[in-house]
Amino acid sequence: MPTTQEQAESISVETKAIEGVWDITGAPNNIFCRIERDGDDHAGYCTQFGPERGKVEVEDGRMHLAFGSMALRLVIDGPMQSATRFMGRFTAKIFGVERDAPSALTGTKMTLSDAAPDEGGKAGLLRHLLEEMRQGKPTETFVAAGAAPFAMLEPATLQTLGATAAIIHIGSMFTGKAGSTRAQVYDVEFATGERICAVNQRDDGVLDHFQCI
Repeated sequence: MPTTQEQAESISVETKAIEGVWDITGAPNNIFCRIERDGDDHAGYCTQFGPERGKVEVEDGRMHLAFGSMALRLVIDGPMQSATRFMGRFTAKIFGVERDAPSALTGTKMTLSDAAPDEGGKAGLLRHLLEEMRQGKPTETFVAAGAAPFAMLEPATLQTLGATAAIIHIGSMFTGKAGSTRAQVYDVEFATGERICAVNQRDDGVLDHFQCI
């Protein structure tokens, strides 16, 4: 339940204002989320949860993102501080029993510009990989990495999204691989849609992380 202070500070946010890319900090790993309209509702896709579609709601001045099932539900929830910022907690609900993460989260809607510098240095690699996937060509780097099938976008999906219009660096995240390597994270804008993609390439040229959501 929201505290009295949270209730007093709650604000009214139009749901359209939450559509876009969000950076959520405070967890052991940065979480990048893409929120889009899904019919009359909103859906969320976050790097923490792979390709799974989550449900997004803003109600009574609170942001609520939920992933999973009744048996295991992962939730990010907290009061909106403004139309582009919220403070919250990460909670795991296991058969209805809640377990809160100890640290607070801060979510910020990102303002993106295709003129921003490529601080991650992987935009060219990502563009090449997307074009290979568009043509249905699994690259040698993917084979060497043993990337899971869900990591690659299907040619039909890329054809529907259309031409790649911009690749914008938005940050980095731990990959979970040995050595605490970090993947560079990008917002990829297509003619008719958007994806968040994370990529890491080892010094020997092998791709050891790829994810597009």
